[in-house]
Amino acid sequence: MPYKEKTAVLIKNEEATRETFDGDWFKTGDLGEWDEDGYLKIVDRKKRILVLSTGKNVAPQPIENAICESAFIEYALVVGDKRKFVVALIKPDYEQLIPWMERHGIQGKFYNEIVRDEKVQHLLISEVEQAIQQFAEYEKPKRIIIVEDEWTVESGEITPKLSVRYKVVENKYRDAIEKAYDEEDKDKKNVKVFTA
Repeated sequence: MPYKEKTAVLIKNEEATRETFDGDWFKTGDLGEWDEDGYLKIVDRKKRILVLSTGKNVAPQPIENAICESAFIEYALVVGDKRKFVVALIKPDYEQLIPWMERHGIQGKFYNEIVRDEKVQHLLISEVEQAIQQFAEYEKPKRIIIVEDEWTVESGEITPKLSVRYKVVENKYRDAIEKAYDEEDKDKKNVKVFTA
């Protein structure tokens, strides 16, 4: 973005100011694209772009946003940097999911029971598959990890602005992520589900 007053940006740090500018352009770290009406739309942060082992680049934020459009999914995190395919961690929206379960005669009052129920897993898989239809095949998660615990500001997964702390969540569920990648892919057409 063009910015004329460089000295106002990074006061008393000339080196950081030089690194932050390209001529008169301020490097925000955002990636954008022009829409059909000529407006600039922010797609993702440059530092969050996943580079798959196949060389394909994946912007996780549009995928996460699409997945979170489901009433049954509160948060989503897409991982896959230096991996062959993308994995999605999803945190169900229990306030929406529990009434759905009651309407369908599904028992379970504890989160660990809920995420392991086959009908719940089928619902969440369907929601994710519907949400990601418009994405390229390499951008679609091949594994889904359904997270049972709440993500809160107090426990550190969420910022006060209710954004996901990506590194915190990725580190917390590292074992589940590794398990999802270790699982042999015999049926490449179907998404596999894991719980954490």
